[in-house]
Amino acid sequence: MATLNKIRSKAGLLVVIIGVALLAFIVGDFLNSGHTFYAMNQNKVAVVNGTNIGVEEFQERVKVRTDELQQMYGQRGMTLPEGYVSRINQEVYDQMVNEILLSEELEELGIVVSKEELADLLSGDNISPQVRQYFTNPQTGEFDRQGLLNFMQVVLDPESHGYNTPELLAQIEPQRQMWLRLEQEVKQNRAVQKFANLLNRAIMPNKLDLENSFEDNKTSANIAYALQPYTSIADSTIAVSDGELKAEYNKMKSFYKTPERRSIKYITVNIVPSEADYAKAKEKAEMNESVFATTDDVVAFIANNSDESYDDSFVAISSMPEKMKKFAQTASVNESSPMEFENDTYTMYRLMDTKVAPDSIKVRLLSFQPRSTEIDSVLNVLNHGGSFAELAPKYNGNDEIWLMENMASSVGRPFINKVFSENGNGYFKAESLGGEHIVQILSRTAPVKKAKVAAYVLAVNPSTETYRSL
Repeated sequence: MATLNKIRSKAGLLVVIIGVALLAFIVGDFLNSGHTFYAMNQNKVAVVNGTNIGVEEFQERVKVRTDELQQMYGQRGMTLPEGYVSRINQEVYDQMVNEILLSEELEELGIVVSKEELADLLSGDNISPQVRQYFTNPQTGEFDRQGLLNFMQVVLDPESHGYNTPELLAQIEPQRQMWLRLEQEVKQNRAVQKFANLLNRAIMPNKLDLENSFEDNKTSANIAYALQPYTSIADSTIAVSDGELKAEYNKMKSFYKTPERRSIKYITVNIVPSEADYAKAKEKAEMNESVFATTDDVVAFIANNSDESYDDSFVAISSMPEKMKKFAQTASVNESSPMEFENDTYTMYRLMDTKVAPDSIKVRLLSFQPRSTEIDSVLNVLNHGGSFAELAPKYNGNDEIWLMENMASSVGRPFINKVFSENGNGYFKAESLGGEHIVQILSRTAPVKKAKVAAYVLAVNPSTETYRSL
């Protein structure tokens, strides 16, 4: 009861929440364009309850969220819908405001999400919708619980599942970071849901309110009355003293009190790289040009110097972007392209390897937990004429999946390498990020020329000094 009274005393928080929504509407154009308020400190997107939302932090979270969605859509053979960038900006902004606005209230009210509760939302009987959307088969619409559990085991303990080199750990790191962010979002959303439920219960009529209202409505009376309108009384017959007017004024003035308001004027500033930013980027690109062309450790170089990560995958040359395709069609292995500058971005390619192989392979598979004690016996059954269809329901079977080599980031490099190195159509074992599998190749597309191309990409962006100088 004390908590409910406390919340009632803070009913004004509803007004704050509405105000935040209005603020989000006002800055909508800012979010769509990526600009900042000129009147604010140039390093801030907003100030919420005295806490700054920094420009660089906001942009980094937008980039992370954009990369996550691009990867999710890419796994389904799709691209981000047109105009989705604005939606991502708004989503990240709302999330950052909510984190600041509600954290103090949640702490003061003692609202927490226990480890057991979080585990139930992530992998228990009450899976959060946020988790479900990542592990729902887009073709069947069914939630893959086993795939979720296997994924968690791998990303939370990668070294125990064969990811024990810097290169393999780097491949799985984006999935691990995605999962950690997802955990945080699920935890925060659950806390907010508790807060909303508590607030609703506090401001909604309780049992006593309803009982009192019912008792009041049971009381009735029959009366007789005569009506004399105020307009029938002459004003000249009524005398009102100054004291009566003042008393009535003091009594009623609180009903007409309006909240304090502000009128603001602002301009938006298009922040672009300065001449110093261009010069610094050019110097870095020129310094790295010869290193990229000759280094024996391309993976480490790309990881430390490029804006885009290295994709250690063979890709059909015909499906590459136009400039990369033109380079890969004529280059020799280990040959590099000249550095190009276009759209404020330096780009350079290096051909790592080529081969002729199917672009896509269709497989069917049965799935098991890591280090399963059953997988070998099931594999033996299948290799001696056992029915895949009969085993599929028990072992989460999927009878038609198309794989491409550039899907390694989502299913695991060892799994892709194993599938694309198999020549026959028999059953074999392979481990993915989702666990262990028994796999059978059903068909292959016609062989095409494929290449593995490393791309050095360096974009010219406004520096911190540029932000501060505006």
